[in-house]
Amino acid sequence: SVIMLTYNREKLISRAVESILNQTLRDFEFIIVDNGSIDKSGQIADEYAQQDQRIRVIHRQRGNIGAGRNTGLEVAQGDYITFIDDDDWAEPDFLEFLYKLSVQHDADVAICGASDKVFDEKIIMTPEEALIELMWRKRYNVAFPTKLFQNKLAQKFRFPEDGVYDDIALMFKLLAESNKVAYHGLAKYTFYRHEGNNSAWTTDHHHLTPETLEE
Repeated sequence: SVIMLTYNREKLISRAVESILNQTLRDFEFIIVDNGSIDKSGQIADEYAQQDQRIRVIHRQRGNIGAGRNTGLEVAQGDYITFIDDDDWAEPDFLEFLYKLSVQHDADVAICGASDKVFDEKIIMTPEEALIELMWRKRYNVAFPTKLFQNKLAQKFRFPEDGVYDDIALMFKLLAESNKVAYHGLAKYTFYRHEGNNSAWTTDHHHLTPETLEE
């Protein structure tokens, strides 16, 4: 199950959607949650759903990122779950790469690299080792894209439905509850950093607020 939340991204959503539809691994469901968009994002998602039966669009009232992602989690039926953001894009073998990494090492969580974090190395970690690596933020960070979770693990948790940065509150819990974490740092995903991006502060510290720092 690929879960994507969208909100007012009519100029960017098509690139994200098509990057999933063009995956080498074809057997997936694509859940797009329209989080109360007031532009054409939801309409564009509906048009894609009419063309591809793997897409399911859910329109909901505006909520925070966590509330929107929870909507996707509640209906996800795949054995594995991954998230992408509506302003990013995935390489064609993104799903296949993560799926094989998880199966090969019997890992609850599989992690790939991103265009800004590329390390051609494979590491199989215990939960403790994965958490230490998370705190270093060198090979990967708390963002949910670039990570594949077994559904049985993901369903133990829900995102917080208040605050701005849902991933900070949940990622460490998922890693801590996993049996093992398989990481291979080849870049299979691109985070598109721009001023309207929720994580713009990671590259421009002028956007960092005391509230973000506290979270």
